[in-house]
Amino acid sequence: MYQDGADERERRIELEESQRAAQLEIQQLRQQVQNRDQQKQLDNQQVQDQGQQIRELQERTQSTTIFEYIRNCHAVLYSRLVPEANRRLMTGKSTANRRGRPHPLEMREWNNFLGEQQDLFEEISNAFPPGYRGFSSIEGLENMGIGLFLPPTVSSPIIEGNPR
Repeated sequence: MYQDGADERERRIELEESQRAAQLEIQQLRQQVQNRDQQKQLDNQQVQDQGQQIRELQERTQSTTIFEYIRNCHAVLYSRLVPEANRRLMTGKSTANRRGRPHPLEMREWNNFLGEQQDLFEEISNAFPPGYRGFSSIEGLENMGIGLFLPPTVSSPIIEGNPR
């Protein structure tokens, strides 16, 4: 009898150890599955992010319609028009002195400005087929703006990535 009790205890201990080992293995497998799921989510997010970057790049480099071009010109180029603050680059002459400069001799009210502008836009709109994309992309306008608004001595190093 004594032997039977010891054998049963050993079997119980072995069974408990076996159950603990099985539970540990189950936990490890669950952790592996969870890690794989997390990695899969990260991979999916990375693919989505890359797809978004590709779409944005295509949008920035795609030729535009006339009205997109006009809107982009205003947004990209007009935003860079700022008064010169560096006194060394100014002529030092008064802007009120018109001698030798072209200037209007008389100012008159433009009564039908809005109507004429709408007529011009309609004429421009009719000059191109609907959806015609033959105008510079946003990227092209931004590059054009660098050359337009920076003096050549400054723009070259900036474009090359070596600002002074």
